Amino acid sequence: MIILFASLIIIFSQSQLAYSELNYDVSTINFSGRPASAIVNENANEIYVTDFFAGKLLIINGTDDKIIGNINVTRTSFGVGYNPATDLIYVGGEFANVVKVVNAGTKEVEKTIPMASPYDIAINSETNIVYITSDRTNAVFLIDGNSNEIISKLNVNKPCGIAVNSKTGTVYVTSEADDSVHVFEKNDLVKIIPVESSPRGVAINENTNTIYITNQETNTVSVIDGKTNIVTNTIKVGEIPRRIAIQLDSNQIYVTNHGSNNISVIDGKNNTVIKTIPIHSPFEIVINQNTNKLYSMYLGNPGISIIQQTDASQDKLDFDITPDAVQEKIKLDKPLKQYSSGVHPLDVKCKEGFELVFKNISLQPACVKSSSVEKLVQRGWAISKIV
Repeated sequence: MIILFASLIIIFSQSQLAYSELNYDVSTINFSGRPASAIVNENANEIYVTDFFAGKLLIINGTDDKIIGNINVTRTSFGVGYNPATDLIYVGGEFANVVKVVNAGTKEVEKTIPMASPYDIAINSETNIVYITSDRTNAVFLIDGNSNEIISKLNVNKPCGIAVNSKTGTVYVTSEADDSVHVFEKNDLVKIIPVESSPRGVAINENTNTIYITNQETNTVSVIDGKTNIVTNTIKVGEIPRRIAIQLDSNQIYVTNHGSNNISVIDGKNNTVIKTIPIHSPFEIVINQNTNKLYSMYLGNPGISIIQQTDASQDKLDFDITPDAVQEKIKLDKPLKQYSSGVHPLDVKCKEGFELVFKNISLQPACVKSSSVEKLVQRGWAISKIV
């Protein structure tokens, strides 16, 4: 009989390393267009970037970060979302007043949905509902992912950022005009949460049910408890914070500070800034959870910044980990790819000399060296299995 167990954290965990030792490599993808925003298709390991003025959707290979193609979509392309349940990409033409539905497999536009001023896009892949903010109409439009038709709308004064917790179905929408966050459950407004001045970006850590909001005019991030929908903390960051990305495995939150040309790294356990990364004009930001690479962009600049934590701090640990997405020279599919293709988590296969464990935070399968399993369990990184 297989028994899953979680050990108490002993001595220190991986996320409790000296944060002063965290190092990041920053590189740039250059092209002739203007990148507006991006989304990650982790199944195909592709990043989709909207080119605002050219009306194209760029496709970037998540392994080598090379531009491998583009798709003609719509002029003034801004917001973009990806639904892994249907393998469809949604691109909003902010001033073209349309949403283009693109098949990620064929790379072709399947449908055009008329919509006034589409801006930010969030998708609940569990319910197959697409949410799109429209500040000019003071609404959030809901699209049925099966028919790709507008089925309803939510009323929010000047909505901007939007995020949905697919585990709870709760939707969070920032209102820059009202300095608040609107909370919807089953399309019903259940609460309006006051935050600080000019809230914009919103991101959710579904593992901890914690919501993070950028307040542009007060240079802060509001932290909301998803259970109570109450602000529990306010974190001082850089100037004019815009958007947020969350690294789920390490519970690190990345905030783009457009005015101070840097990114704040927040430890999600104690909500403190642990690092500041210099970046030129960061605005939008997304993370590839498979590779833990961050992609930051601003439509005023032609380049896309790539940020990735180096192995310098990892060298402090005396065990070896083979990450899900970096198992080189392995004939087997990566653990996460096996799992995503329908393999039961307990049936995921590892190469010789490696053992199957489950990440303590996300419960996703991972393959690590057999000699490292006990240490990883003791330090709280992994949940092991025994027979």
